[in-house]
Amino acid sequence: MVEKVKIFYTDSSLINMEKRINEWLASMEGKIEVTRVIQNSSATDSLFHIVITIWYRNTTP
Repeated sequence: MVEKVKIFYTDSSLINMEKRINEWLASMEGKIEVTRVIQNSSATDSLFHIVITIWYRNTTP
């Protein structure tokens, strides 16, 4: 099976990012199998960046 990827990014609100991820996961429930998750972050003087990358496989044809 081919893996796909979904990327979430924020430079401001972690709460909104969490909400977007949870909404996406809920909409995909029963349709995908998450195979791995990676979180990366970086900071500058004025911004904090977070990227969450989710690899998954479709479980439905």
